[in-house]
Amino acid sequence: GSVARLECPLSWHENAFWSYDDFLSALWRELVSGRFLTVKQASNRTEVLYITQDPKAQPDAKAEHNSLPYWAFLFFRTSHIVIYVHHPSGIDKATDTSNDISTIISQACVRVNQLSLLEELHRNRTTNPLLISYNNDASTSSHVYTVPDEVTATKETMPLAQILRQTPYTPGEYACPVVFRANFRLNHRCKLSQIILALESSVLHPFAVQNCPGIFCYKDEIDSIFCLMLIKSSRPVAPSEDGAEDAEGRGSSEYIELLVMGVDAPGPSIAVQLCRILKNKLESLALDALSEILKKNPHYNLLPKDMSFLRSFDSTSKPHGEIFDLPSCVEDPYNYILYFLRNICSCGFFHILNEASEEGSAKTSEDINQHDVLPKEEPNETTADDNFCGTICNLDQKSISFFYNNIPSPIDSKFTSTLTKQGQVFSKKTGRGIALMTLTLYQKNEGGEYAVVSQMRVGQIPPGAGSSV
Repeated sequence: GSVARLECPLSWHENAFWSYDDFLSALWRELVSGRFLTVKQASNRTEVLYITQDPKAQPDAKAEHNSLPYWAFLFFRTSHIVIYVHHPSGIDKATDTSNDISTIISQACVRVNQLSLLEELHRNRTTNPLLISYNNDASTSSHVYTVPDEVTATKETMPLAQILRQTPYTPGEYACPVVFRANFRLNHRCKLSQIILALESSVLHPFAVQNCPGIFCYKDEIDSIFCLMLIKSSRPVAPSEDGAEDAEGRGSSEYIELLVMGVDAPGPSIAVQLCRILKNKLESLALDALSEILKKNPHYNLLPKDMSFLRSFDSTSKPHGEIFDLPSCVEDPYNYILYFLRNICSCGFFHILNEASEEGSAKTSEDINQHDVLPKEEPNETTADDNFCGTICNLDQKSISFFYNNIPSPIDSKFTSTLTKQGQVFSKKTGRGIALMTLTLYQKNEGGEYAVVSQMRVGQIPPGAGSSV
């Protein structure tokens, strides 16, 4: 007749945590879930499933268009599944349909074996060669593995073997595909090998796998298990969504890529929270590297990339500002500011900001008398009294900018601090990192509003002083 019978063998990998009965139960759940086939359980036979929708049919809103044009039954046996298909078009069509169903069941078996191996990985913290293996002979001291350019340039899903072909990792028979990828731009102050090791030893260390360096196992909030891996990438997988392109400059081309391998798409604990933690840790490491440079040389000329990186934090943290009224006895605000900068920069936490221009030259507040103060000559309107009123100058905010820098370092017990008591209290309360600060002069108008002072008189002499000289 037109009934085709096919026995589909069940491939099962034995491990210490899953028995064969567990495998059959998991396979039954996968088939009933509708992920592979739309089936229902027979009312009179607990081990029999029948297919209610053609696997090749396109989903349609109308139920009559989704009706099955044939009969198909699945009988669970000890070592195999028997497929019976009755097709009105004849035995050839029934045989083809049974072969298609057998292929789908084999895919379900692969998924169940992957789930079994992932569970074994999570419990033992050791990888099975059927999942992924590590070649010790191919390991390098730098611990940096590069993803090929043609792989990082595409958004499509690539086979894991192609992604890892230049690494010491070998995917096994039941290797899980890459279900999520995220890239993070590397700051130009950081070394790639050191940063990857720092991320692995700090953020990912609790999930480390014993027999496979660089592989980490994570179980999310819905009990899905994933393999994690950090790899060097020369180009991003997708355009950055957090503004990293502008913050670091267009010239950088080194990225750290997070590969997530599993059977399902990861939840927010990986796609959002873990990515945020890695991004914050990368920024913290870059900030520590720059802070260490400024600690060794406070007069270091910060590059435009450094300034862009420091200013990128303004988008996540609101800038803080305070307004202070100058004492009424101050006759020359500019000299007052210079004395203020000289005094505050003597404490060790604050320094004059040295910013390199695009051409590589630096501009500091020490050069204000030569570069930033531009006297305006008024030969026809100058009187004898005006000679005591100083010179009208343009005020550049960069000329009165400074920065705060504090990075913890081990202190010798024999070291004697030169800080005052207030300075020692301040050093305990302050946080680590770098902060940019700028002094801005405001003038209060009659309406009580503050307006920025762009021009001022420098070198003003108090009235009466000229006659006594």
